[in-house]
Amino acid sequence: NALLIGVGGSGKQSLARLAAFVSSFDVFQITIKPNYGINDLKADLNNLYRRAALKGLPCVFLLSDAQITDENFLVFINDYLSSGEIFGLFTDDEIEEILNSLRSEAKSQGYSESKENIWKYFIDKVRRNLKIVMCFSPVGNTLRTRARRFPALFSGTIIDWFHSWPRDALYSVVVRFLDDNKLLSNEIRHAIANFMADIHMDVNQTSIQYFTNERRSYYTTSKTFLEYIKFFQHIYENKQMKIELEIVRILSGLEKLDSISAQTAILQEDLKITTDEVNTKAEKAEIALKIVTAEADKVAKEKSFADEERRKIETKKAAVEKVQAACAMELAKAEPVLEAARLALENIEKGQLTELKSFASPPETVKFVMNMVVVLFKWVDENRIIPESQRTWTEAKNTIGPVEKFLQRLRNFQVAKVTPQVRAIIDKLNVTLMKISKTDSIESLIQQITVKSAAAGGIYTWLDNTLKFHTVYLEVQPKQIALDVANEELSRAQQAFSKILARVQILEDCLTEENLKMQRALAEKDDAVRTKERLARQIDLAERLVDGLASSRIIWTKRVETFKNDLETLLGDVLLASTFISYTGYFSRSYRINFVNKWRSAIATTKVCHQ
Repeated sequence: NALLIGVGGSGKQSLARLAAFVSSFDVFQITIKPNYGINDLKADLNNLYRRAALKGLPCVFLLSDAQITDENFLVFINDYLSSGEIFGLFTDDEIEEILNSLRSEAKSQGYSESKENIWKYFIDKVRRNLKIVMCFSPVGNTLRTRARRFPALFSGTIIDWFHSWPRDALYSVVVRFLDDNKLLSNEIRHAIANFMADIHMDVNQTSIQYFTNERRSYYTTSKTFLEYIKFFQHIYENKQMKIELEIVRILSGLEKLDSISAQTAILQEDLKITTDEVNTKAEKAEIALKIVTAEADKVAKEKSFADEERRKIETKKAAVEKVQAACAMELAKAEPVLEAARLALENIEKGQLTELKSFASPPETVKFVMNMVVVLFKWVDENRIIPESQRTWTEAKNTIGPVEKFLQRLRNFQVAKVTPQVRAIIDKLNVTLMKISKTDSIESLIQQITVKSAAAGGIYTWLDNTLKFHTVYLEVQPKQIALDVANEELSRAQQAFSKILARVQILEDCLTEENLKMQRALAEKDDAVRTKERLARQIDLAERLVDGLASSRIIWTKRVETFKNDLETLLGDVLLASTFISYTGYFSRSYRINFVNKWRSAIATTKVCHQ
């Protein structure tokens, strides 16, 4: 346990904490609240006892003057220092709990199991692990009063008096703090350290004289000295940084003025070049406009010619479409005939054709039907008219050939290949057939043929409808030929019109390209004009700015010189100012004046510059 005696700020608590840290002790301090009283202190001591004995954790109870809000607090401290026991700190239940917790531990340490011995072990362990360190000030009569009322505070502790630091210590501390400032030379750092140490010693001596004359005490402690050093460093670094920033800011402004002047000359040269570019690009734009106008005239003429040709083609197309519609109408009338021919073929079965081929001597009507088929196929397939002598039943059966192939030939028969000569032969055979059958009705004839051969009946039905379609075809054919000629003429006209359109497109593409060139030329001219106007505005603004700040240049230059002079004397000025603020506040005016005069004389003997 220790009693540290010294004025406030002499480092008592700091040293106590350092010692606790070195000894691996935790530090506990009471938290002062407006209503903190005896019961709160007892609760804190109760916890400290338990922590020290039951948990075995070493701890320092650090107590300062400011934390003793009630002098009765020291009754408990006095009891602890004298015997280790504080009356009424634990209830009976708590004592029983403590004894039970430490019984086996005390026995292992050689204590008997009686309550008195276990309790003694508890107190011994508390005194080993709980140390009380008190930090008191010797100022006033409080310390004397406490010595009389609470003798164990002095008899039960090691007393350590904190005196003022000697001059050598003050000097060493300043040097240590200033070592981090590499901008100060070694000579200047030592001069400042000597000055600060002398100031602190001088204020201590003056405080004694001040007490004698004014009956007022003033104490300068190590804390005062450390704060003095830190205050000096803080003010010096801040002031130095601010002045240097001001110098940089003003020099930057002067550089910008010089830069603006130089840029103005460059802008004037750029303006001259840009003016020439504007004139050149204006001429190019005028030429491009003339070219576009000429190309537009060409396109207009060619479009007019194309419109005329389009009207002619539309007239031809309307005529062709009219003829085409007439042909389509005629052919549409023959569609039922073609459909009847197709249905007739679908009704013919392969077996019926096979039966037809098996006839050794077919009926006369069947023979005539097949002769007509032979004439048609010989002409279409071989482009020859078969003589009447060769129109035999054997030839008819050969014409039928494979049944499926024969039906396919009937389906694909090309009516357009039947010439008027072949048609005349077919018509003659048909007339003869009707005479043999003694009927003028096609329906009756078909029935007679079908009775004798279903296949022959179907073939004749197909043949009759095919001939009907051929009759329509012969009527439509001249119109179709005329239509083909008209379509060919229309196609040639459309091809010619396409070439005209291609020429128009080429001319329009050329016009578009020339338009783009003109637009680019106009855009370049406009850009050049805008650049010229922008440069003119910039030059005007720059000239007005330089002219307007001409007087400011002189003022700024002088301010830079003033700031540089301030930097030269800044160290001494800050040293005097921080000294004055740190030490003279408690003294009267006459003492302050005396301090300032002495300190000015003292700093003048060093190499530290000041105003």
